[in-house]
Amino acid sequence: MTDTYCPECKRYTEVVLDHSAGDTVCSECGLVLEAHSIDEASEWRTFANESADNDPVRVGGPSNPLLADGGLSTLISKPPMADPPMTSSLPHWVGGRTAAPTLTAP
Repeated sequence: MTDTYCPECKRYTEVVLDHSAGDTVCSECGLVLEAHSIDEASEWRTFANESADNDPVRVGGPSNPLLADGGLSTLISKPPMADPPMTSSLPHWVGGRTAAPTLTAP
């Protein structure tokens, strides 16, 4: 808990952080001082079959401001043993924002 100024109580009071809702609530009057706050800290999870294994893995890749899409795109490769009908339509549905084919009127 931290002390924050509450405009309802008109003084510094302790606040409660509700992590499930992302709210910051005054402990005196219950006023929601900040709603739906987003925690931008690194999120670590353990993706192991056994609970004794301590293998924290970072969720998602890092963003890169030097790339056009921020480095947050998804690449789908051609399946190694795919049928010809599936591979012929692959470029159409993989496309994405930057690689979408242009359509022209007949």
